[in-house]
Amino acid sequence: MSRSQQALLFLARLPESRVEARLDRLVETGAITSKERDQRLGYAQSPRGGGELVWFHAAGEEECRACVALCARLFEDRPETQALITTRVDQLPPSQDQITYVRLPVESLQAVGRFLRHWDPDCLVWTGGGYRPTLLYEVHKRGVPCLSVDSVVGDASIDVPVHLPGLLPATMRLFDEAFCSETRAVALWRRAGVSTDRIVLTGPLEDGTRHIRIDETKRAEIAEHFGTRPVWYAAALRSDEIASVVSAHATGLRRSHRLILVVDLENPQDVGELIAACVSNGMNVQTGNLHLGLSDAVQVLFMPNQSAHPLWFRIAPVSYMGGSLSREGAIDPYPAAAMGSAILHGPNGGEHSGGYARLQKVRATRLVRNARELAVGLSDLLSPDLAAELAHAAWESTSAGAETADRILDSILQTLDGRSEVRS
Repeated sequence: MSRSQQALLFLARLPESRVEARLDRLVETGAITSKERDQRLGYAQSPRGGGELVWFHAAGEEECRACVALCARLFEDRPETQALITTRVDQLPPSQDQITYVRLPVESLQAVGRFLRHWDPDCLVWTGGGYRPTLLYEVHKRGVPCLSVDSVVGDASIDVPVHLPGLLPATMRLFDEAFCSETRAVALWRRAGVSTDRIVLTGPLEDGTRHIRIDETKRAEIAEHFGTRPVWYAAALRSDEIASVVSAHATGLRRSHRLILVVDLENPQDVGELIAACVSNGMNVQTGNLHLGLSDAVQVLFMPNQSAHPLWFRIAPVSYMGGSLSREGAIDPYPAAAMGSAILHGPNGGEHSGGYARLQKVRATRLVRNARELAVGLSDLLSPDLAAELAHAAWESTSAGAETADRILDSILQTLDGRSEVRS
C-alpha cells in the first residue's frame, strides 16, 4: 500500500458521526433526500437476491445508458445474473427486474463496508472517471475483479477531497483490466505501472452497443406498400417542429413528387396540428395503419407507434430525429444509425448530445439549425449516394461500439466463470 493510500484510509477511519452530521445538513437544506443519505452511508434499501451480481459504476448519464445496454447483452448470456448500477446522475432511474440503482457510499470505511457486505459483487465495471480510492481499495482487498472502461485523463479521473501525490496511480493499479478509448489514456495507465497485458485499446463504450432486432417479415410487408416511392421518417416529432418538417417535405416534393413522409409524434394528441399543417400545404394525409393499403395520392403517413422506430429506421433511407429542433432535446440517434438510416438532426441533442457529437465527428449525420436548413438537408439527402454515405459512416461507428461492448462483455463473462469455479 502506498503512503497516499495509507493517508486516505486514515481519513476514512474518522468517526462516522462527522459524516452523518454532514449528510444530515444536506438533507435539511434539501440538497439530498433521506433515502439518498442512507444509501451514501451504505445502508441497503433493496434486497440483493441470490446468484451472480455484476456491479457497474456509471460516471454520468451517457455512461449509465451504455451500462444498461451492456446489461441487456449480459442478461442474454446469463439470464439469472443481477446488475447493480451506481451513478452520480442527479435523478436515479427506477430499478428494473434485474437492475438495481443506488448511490455510491461515501469514502468512509464503515459506509463502504456496509455497502460491500450487502451487495457482495462478483465483478465491478467502472465506467468513466471519478475513482473512489477507499472504495476501490476495499473492493480489491475482497478479491473482487475490477475493470476500468473509458477512463478519464485529467483531474476528473479521481474523486477525493484532498490532493495526495501518487494516489491516482496507486488507485489505477487496483484494477485488473483497463479498457481505454484513446492512446493518451493508455499512456497514463502505463505510467501508473499497470502492465501492458492488462491494458486494452478499444473504442468508447456507447449507448448504441445494444442489439436492435426487427421483424424482417413485417418490414418486408410494410415496404411493399411503398414500392419504389422514396420515403423519409420523422421520429418522435414535437409540436413546435411540425411546421418545419412539413415545410421541408413540401420542398422535397418539388424535387421528388412521389416522396412520402412517415411521421410519429411524441404526443399523438398533436395529430390535429399535423393534419392542419399538411392541409395548408396542399398535402394528403393518411392516419393509422396500412391494413387498407396506401394510395399514391397520400403524401404524409401518420403512424403513432414509437416502439416501431427501429422498423421505420430500416425502411426509410433518411430520418429526422425529433426534438432536436425543439426545447426538449433529441431522441437517441443510435437506433437509426444501427438500422442504416441517414440522420438529419437539429442542434439540441439533449441527453444524447454525446452520441450526436461522436456521430458528427465521423461525419455520420447532417446537422440543420432551422427550418430552411432542414429543407436543404432533406433535398440533399434525397440523393441516394449521399444518404448511403452518411448511413454507412453511422453504421461503422455503431459497429465499432458493438465491438467494444463485445470485448468488455467477454471479459465480464470470463471473470464470472472464474468466480464460479472458485466458489464451487
